[in-house]
Amino acid sequence: MGPYITRIATNLGVFDKYLPEFLHEGPTTATFGLKELQQAGIVSWQEPYGWEPIRQGPQVQPPRGHPAEDVMIQIEPTHRQRPPQRHELPAPQNPRRQPLPEPLTLESLSGYVEQRFDRLENLIEALRLGQEMQDDDLCYIMSTHSMWIPDYFQPRQQEGQAGAGVGA
Repeated sequence: MGPYITRIATNLGVFDKYLPEFLHEGPTTATFGLKELQQAGIVSWQEPYGWEPIRQGPQVQPPRGHPAEDVMIQIEPTHRQRPPQRHELPAPQNPRRQPLPEPLTLESLSGYVEQRFDRLENLIEALRLGQEMQDDDLCYIMSTHSMWIPDYFQPRQQEGQAGAGVGA
């Protein structure tokens, strides 16, 4: 391989994936100078040197009686001669893939962590409120049936919160 191809293959990790003993050498890289490019008609002969314009070759006619002759004579281009228009393209078989997420950065990671903590705090608060409502309901039920109320309900009753969940 030439040095440029070797450099690309190294950067792409080809030599990490494929062992060198399984690779074979290709042809040696040949360099072209100005003279060779001029002889090939790629670069102009006059200074300043530049690209030669593209020259159209002669139109080769197909042999008589060949189906290609009919195609060459037609004025209207055939189906295969026309480039496909947008409405002629087939519908995609698979749905489009979802857009890639933004790359992970320190800002996006910290934002993600903050969102998770906020969500956890909201869930904890909702659970605490639900527990308080259950405590209030149990305390109200126990007091209406003249049952003994455990000690851990007593401080809430003294705060005046017992029965708060009944009217809801």
